[in-house]
Amino acid sequence: MRGASPVDHNLGGVHISGAECITHESMIKEEALNLIHRALNHPKGKSDFINISIQKIHEHTQINYIPPLTITTLDKNENELYPNLILEKIGFSKDKIQKTLNTLLNLKNLKGALIISFDDFFEFRDNIVRCTNMDYDISIKNELNDFLIKNNFNGKYLKEALCLSSKICNDPNVLCEVCISDDKNYTTGYISSKTFGYVRIKNFKPINHDFGGRIIFIKDKLKLNSTIEYLKNSVVLINSIPKINSNCWWKNV
Repeated sequence: MRGASPVDHNLGGVHISGAECITHESMIKEEALNLIHRALNHPKGKSDFINISIQKIHEHTQINYIPPLTITTLDKNENELYPNLILEKIGFSKDKIQKTLNTLLNLKNLKGALIISFDDFFEFRDNIVRCTNMDYDISIKNELNDFLIKNNFNGKYLKEALCLSSKICNDPNVLCEVCISDDKNYTTGYISSKTFGYVRIKNFKPINHDFGGRIIFIKDKLKLNSTIEYLKNSVVLINSIPKINSNCWWKNV
């Protein structure tokens, strides 16, 4: 589902809401109604344009089953350098950290993720990509909901962002993903990587800051096309419950 206002994204409309799911044919009507309700009741406003796209996953399609990233939750109010320290641990220089955070806080109305080559910090502005075709396997959804409630992860943001980020970071060419929402009332962002998992950072951005988006850093720009193909078209299902980091590894950064 894509929702925009006042017109279609392709005609200059502002992105309001986007979401997807993988479900059984018997659930299509219910899930479509859920997505429409979301587009009409978003914190950024009411979508005037809503596009619902339905695509069959054929029996011969390869489905990749992957585990979710582990979850760590930090609060920038406790240490304002958390984003810098996590990026440094991943391998960013101080100059690249500053460029990353400046770029992230000034993203606006992207129709997908901005891809940046880590080595030379080249921005592939002509290759904004929407990562699609991922969800949690239906066999774990009840247990997943119990896990989210138990750990006070009741909002929709973590569940969907963890799924998306788990797929993104599963690609061997992806170094990490950095993201903040452009919802001015939602200030939690995250930095994800295969090595350190899904690191949520509360108060990542100031309240009422309505800029935001996601950046994907890739290791080898010669593999850009294969990474984009994976992000857009590979069907991925998460088939296990997330784990929460119980150690304090971040205190050593």
